[in-house]
Amino acid sequence: MICNNFVLKITECCNIACRYCYMFRGGDTTFQNKPKLMSLDIAYMVIKRAKEHCQKHNIPVFNFVLHGGEPLIAGKKFFIHFVDSVKKEFSDTHTKVIVGLQTNGTLIDDEWCELFKNYKINVGISIDGIKEDNDKNRVDRKGNGTFDRITKAIRLCQKHGVEPGLLSVINPNTNPKDWYNMYKSLHVKAADILLLEANYEKLPPKATSGPYINSETPYGDWYIDFFNIWFKDTDNFFNRHLCQYIKSILGAEIDGDDMGECDNSILTIESNGNYESEDALRICGDGFTHTDLNVFSCDVDDALETKLSKTYYYSHKELNSICKRCPIRITCGGGYMPHRFSKENGFNNPSVYCKDLLKLICHVQNEIVDTLEKSQFSDIQLDKINYNDALNDLYS
Repeated sequence: MICNNFVLKITECCNIACRYCYMFRGGDTTFQNKPKLMSLDIAYMVIKRAKEHCQKHNIPVFNFVLHGGEPLIAGKKFFIHFVDSVKKEFSDTHTKVIVGLQTNGTLIDDEWCELFKNYKINVGISIDGIKEDNDKNRVDRKGNGTFDRITKAIRLCQKHGVEPGLLSVINPNTNPKDWYNMYKSLHVKAADILLLEANYEKLPPKATSGPYINSETPYGDWYIDFFNIWFKDTDNFFNRHLCQYIKSILGAEIDGDDMGECDNSILTIESNGNYESEDALRICGDGFTHTDLNVFSCDVDDALETKLSKTYYYSHKELNSICKRCPIRITCGGGYMPHRFSKENGFNNPSVYCKDLLKLICHVQNEIVDTLEKSQFSDIQLDKINYNDALNDLYS
């Protein structure tokens, strides 16, 4: 077992209050007992542990993702110190190090943009669709929407030569065409859309308005309509989920904690320096991801040996009986592990979004088959999958 990605909770606080936030509103309260900000001493020890692990296992690429809460609350000096320390520690190694962050964007100014550019920090900015949709959930402490501040930040980054990738959480009450046009209007090169954090103890909400109100698979139907627009656009942007699905359908191995068959080699580091497993697993219960393993006393190999970390690491291989006989298993990988949880069976369930994912990936595969049949690659043997037939085979 190896780790090639640290998600660092450099802040355990946020300047906005998203209504669906899994970190502060998902039922886990452990953030209340941790430092609001990660200290520089802890950050430096995190870097040393990463280097130690990379050298021990000859890891060619290692990722640091600065996360929160809202990571920019940590301040510019923290970011400068962190990147400088990474460069210094890894200067005598053969490991390529990538530093990125995920931010709500509301604190970004010209100085931040220059820092991102000069220190080669990859930037992800969260935005949930058009202004009307975004401002229903992504609100500040006074309940005001954040769309205008987010789009200003995106354009400011672009002005300084920084190309942020956008990250959204799907809302089945919205119009995917509006979202697509919004992404295009911002001239972004990458935008991904995630499923809302949910499981069998906290089911994802059904659509209460719009075209998917009577659908049993509103998330799958929404994403299918989005895919159709994206797939027909000859000047589309990179969407991680859709691009990975297509690669997998065409036979390539894909890597993602919510898809494919690869190992999930990610650890979360809390602001107090404690190792934890995948961050979103905290939706499974209060203190669910807690460990007493700290970067000052334990190495990365120790952290990977906890029961939860092992389960997460092999979550695309250790599947339930339904997933094992599913025709899209190689692409879906059983979905995202936090979405499989129930108190009765633990993670021995299909994703709570199973039918949505099945419908979406079947649709993508069938579109690829039609495209191949009309192209010079018509001799590739790839079959269409009927969603209803697959559903009956799995659940009858």
